[in-house]
Amino acid sequence: MTEPTKEAVQGSRGPVTGFFGRVAGAVVFLAVTAGVLVPLGWSFWNTVRDRGATMDLSLLHERTGDAALEQGDPQAALTAYARARAIRGTPDIERKVARARAELVAIRPDLLEARAVADLEYECRWLLADDPEARATCQVVTGHIAALNQNAEAAQKAYKEALAASPDHPGAHLGLALAAYRSGDSRTAQAEFDAVLRKVPDHLDSLIGLGDVHLAAGETEAAVESYQKAIQTREDARAHHGLGIAFARQNKGQEAADEFQRSISLNPQAFGSYVALGNLLAGAGALDRAERAFRSALSLREDASVQVALASVLTRQGRAAEAMQLIGSALNAGSREPAVLLEAARALENLGRKEEARGFYEATGNALKEVSSTMEQETAEAFRREVEAGLQRTGGGGAQPSR
Repeated sequence: MTEPTKEAVQGSRGPVTGFFGRVAGAVVFLAVTAGVLVPLGWSFWNTVRDRGATMDLSLLHERTGDAALEQGDPQAALTAYARARAIRGTPDIERKVARARAELVAIRPDLLEARAVADLEYECRWLLADDPEARATCQVVTGHIAALNQNAEAAQKAYKEALAASPDHPGAHLGLALAAYRSGDSRTAQAEFDAVLRKVPDHLDSLIGLGDVHLAAGETEAAVESYQKAIQTREDARAHHGLGIAFARQNKGQEAADEFQRSISLNPQAFGSYVALGNLLAGAGALDRAERAFRSALSLREDASVQVALASVLTRQGRAAEAMQLIGSALNAGSREPAVLLEAARALENLGRKEEARGFYEATGNALKEVSSTMEQETAEAFRREVEAGLQRTGGGGAQPSR
């Protein structure tokens, strides 16, 4: 057999060597691709995908906030915008957060605190430079700040300017309603509360305020309706207290007591509800429970009228000595209040100290002459009957005090 030449052998190896070289290169390329480029590409894709998801979620919260603000729910809008800002803060989101906060304070001035005033003023200046639609709301916020600082004139001016720009603005009407109510202008207060409720039918403070106005005007049925609407909106101690007063005036004693108890359960610091409950229970003869209610009130606040009410309950329980101790501070301070003097007379009479009691009955009659022009006629008449009866029992001749 003929031996292959050297050239033939080398020639036959060339193509084989080239093939395997190309295979090796491909393997290296694939290894590099799989080990470096693919992970890099996957990481980039994940980054893009996550960033897109983040933007979608932020946009979802932002649109939710927009819808809430459009529907007149700035609290929900503020919550949604805050979530959007936490994901992706932008100048537009910051502006929307500021707008929602201003809108919320405009209809909830009870949320305004002195420490937040500077921030709100800053945000309103920023909004006014960028968002002309916020002008009326920022004027309302300015009015609330003035009211917080006891500047009623400036508050009124701000509210009226807001209404000139936006005649139906609920925050401006609310500010005017609260100002009118505080000044005793019940007719204006009612009209302004009604204006708020036309825009925000479930506005809690307006429903309660309207109930208070009706109650003060003796319109008990209307007051009950307004308080009940308020409670349907949200459980609130003030609404339950007002409803209790209204029920008491309708001689619905148990219903009234239940409402005062609900008020206290919602707000253990509800001084007025403890007092009203004590008066109701005392009138019903539930003296032990009345005593507890009055003592709870006094644990929250020292009040002369509550001390007198508690002294009356103690006297009726046969504890006249305790009653005298309770009102002693008022007497030592020289009190000439008819209620204080009359209760002292009752307690002394129960202790068998008739001469001293007669002196206090006479002093009560004299005090009535001094305050007759400022005391309600029905109350003054009840006092006079008590004095006359007391004088008769203690040997004072029974002459009715002069009017």
